[in-house]
Parts: sequence; C-alpha cells; structure tokens
Amino acid sequence: MGITLVFNWGNGGAIAAFGVARYLLQNWFRRRFGRHKYLSRLDKLMDTHSLNCVLAVRFAPLSPFNLVNFLFGLTSVPLGAYALGTVVGIAPGTVAYTWVGLASLEAIEGKGLWPLTWALGCLALLSLAPLWWRKQSSGHR
Repeated sequence: MGITLVFNWGNGGAIAAFGVARYLLQNWFRRRFGRHKYLSRLDKLMDTHSLNCVLAVRFAPLSPFNLVNFLFGLTSVPLGAYALGTVVGIAPGTVAYTWVGLASLEAIEGKGLWPLTWALGCLALLSLAPLWWRKQSSGHR
C-alpha cells in the first residue's frame, strides 16, 4: 500500500515523459534555443529553486500535466528534485479533484451543496498555495 502511494502510474508517466525530453530532446532544444535570455533565466531559477519550482507547478491545479512533464525535461531541473516534487505535489491535487467530483455527484443527487462548496474552497486554496509558498520563501532570506 505504501509503495502505491509513493509510486503510481501518474508519477511513473510523468517521470517517463521527463526522461524522454531530457535524454532525447534536451541537447537539440539547447542548441536551437539556448541563447535566449528567457531560457538562461529559467535555468538559473531551476538551479537554485528546482524543488520549489516543481512543487509550485504541481500545486497549481490548472497546469497542463502532460505538457509540464515534458517541458521540465528540457530544463536543468535535476531528476531527483523533479521526481520528489511530482510525487509530493500531485497528491493534494488528486485528493482535491476527487473530493470535488464526489461532492458534485452528491449535489446532482440532491444531497446538498455544502460539500461541493467546501471542496471548491479547498481547491481554490490549493491554487493559491504556490503564491503563499513563494511569499514565505522570499520573506525568510
């Protein structure tokens, strides 16, 4: 059971997409776009705050999961930070989306709107977590 929580198909697929981008396309991508200022800034950010960057993207419920997996592989984020950020970061979103789905079904069945309201409120708070985390990180330097 514990292994299932740490490693599931979502995490495995995310790491596989990261690996494909990192080991098959990163060199081509860097040759083609490596001189752009934006990529240099992104790499500097990934070098210094890689785990925080992965967690921020994973906590944001609207980030396109599959595209993000691939794009992280093109950056300099280390595999360990990516994997840890993905495992930790997708768990709250999975719980929140499951809760919203269940509460929506209950609302449709006429069992009341309060569970759905609570679930959506928690999802909204989860969406704001990266902003709070960033503010906390920058305030403690």
